[in-house]
Amino acid sequence: MSTTNEVEEAVGVAAVWRACRGSVVFHAALGLWAALSFVAFVWANTWLGIVGVPVAAGIALLPLLRRRMSSFVVVLVCVPLWLAIGEFVFRAHFFGPDALANPTAYSPVSNFYMPGMVELSDDPVLGFELTPGFSGRFKGTDLELNPQGFRDDPFVARSPGDGFRIVAVGDSITLGSGVVRSAIFSDRLEAILSTPSRRVEVYNCSVAGMKVVQLARLAERAAEEWDPDLILLALRPTAVTDRLLPERVDWSEVLARNAETARAMAWLRRYGFVPNLFAPPVRQIVRFIPGLERDMPEDARASSPVLDGALRSLSRLSRDGTPVVGVGLRLVSVGPAGAPAQKRAHDQLAQAFREHDLEFIDTFDAFPESYRPVDFTIYPGDGHPNAAAHDRIARTIAAALEAGWSAQRGGAG
Repeated sequence: MSTTNEVEEAVGVAAVWRACRGSVVFHAALGLWAALSFVAFVWANTWLGIVGVPVAAGIALLPLLRRRMSSFVVVLVCVPLWLAIGEFVFRAHFFGPDALANPTAYSPVSNFYMPGMVELSDDPVLGFELTPGFSGRFKGTDLELNPQGFRDDPFVARSPGDGFRIVAVGDSITLGSGVVRSAIFSDRLEAILSTPSRRVEVYNCSVAGMKVVQLARLAERAAEEWDPDLILLALRPTAVTDRLLPERVDWSEVLARNAETARAMAWLRRYGFVPNLFAPPVRQIVRFIPGLERDMPEDARASSPVLDGALRSLSRLSRDGTPVVGVGLRLVSVGPAGAPAQKRAHDQLAQAFREHDLEFIDTFDAFPESYRPVDFTIYPGDGHPNAAAHDRIARTIAAALEAGWSAQRGGAG
């Protein structure tokens, strides 16, 4: 016959087991709900997808949780609560009190998720362009576009007294995503190269999201319209892709879909840094699922017909009197661990440019061999270079240009 102590002990063990079992169910449901919410957030195009996937998962779990409805309700409350706490800590740590007082001024939105920022282009190769005169916030900084649709002062036609004009063509890195305009490497380059006896102006003709074929077309248009003395075509290995060729993309449909996405996901996309932190790792995981579109691998295909066609266009531009110099931009978010693969990709790009008689300035070595990606990115979860990285890029380009100009003067002498 059991003693009173034995009965109490058995009851206590059972209570502990029930509590632990409830905790396991609670945390498992919490983790699943959070994971599904993040996946839905990253990939959904409408509120139906954002809300529908977690709700569907919740309905599927109801039979398992019918005895734990209180835990299920707690899950619904805890996920947004933890997101809100994380958002508060993230903003306070990386941006200070102003990001809390003015949440709308700090936006982690992706390239196309700023309503009114892009418009359909008349040029089928480009597909889309930035909207002339657009003004807003983009990745936590002011974004002011000139009447020509670029992040720079208004462009003007050449006059006899103008100095040396450089046009920088590139994607979101050259656009200066996440940094103030004065810190973009094109503006820094202008400041570094200009001297009392030599006036240099650098026009920034960059559009976020464009790939190598579109960048080559932008360079051709810049040569026609702004008569530069030099064009810098800045690109990273991931820009070598055929995903945005006109025959593969219906840009009117893409922009319409992104406009719908912007409306449906405006609040999270504009104000939610914490959910955006999960976008890169989630994309890295799901990109290996068959049938999903994949990004260009870091090991750039130097023999790619896409790259070859773009470089032929740039080579013709150089022969017609507008020199084009390629600039290799390092993906600073990858870090030293991915340096060997990235270095091979840069070397392949350099070789491809030189095979078409085009010079190439590689900024890969502008960064130390060992560094923390957070030291050179605008914030965790976003790979765009910060002001310190832009300064290193500008100084590397300036040193290469100065060396070339000195060699030309020496040869002329």
